[in-house]
Amino acid sequence: MRFEMSENTRMAFDSLRQHKTRSLLTVLGVVIGIMAIVAVASIMVGLDRDIRGFLDQYGTNTLFVFRWDFGFRGRLTPRKADFLPKRRTCTTLTLP
Repeated sequence: MRFEMSENTRMAFDSLRQHKTRSLLTVLGVVIGIMAIVAVASIMVGLDRDIRGFLDQYGTNTLFVFRWDFGFRGRLTPRKADFLPKRRTCTTLTLP
């Protein structure tokens, strides 16, 4: 077993020496891929913090109403809109 491991290691290094360009491109691809993942993760964390900071300025008792339908919980009808200011938990109603 020990002999096979050393022989396999020697063959692997010989292959790396013979195919320098392929080895370099492989390492370069791995480095670029890891850098892309780190960059996307950093952007996502930054956006999350920015959006949370923006929404924290309005407090927890603010309701946002948009004129576009984003597909959540149905449309805002006039009947529902009349009910919103009457709720005690909603102190501010923000309309664009």
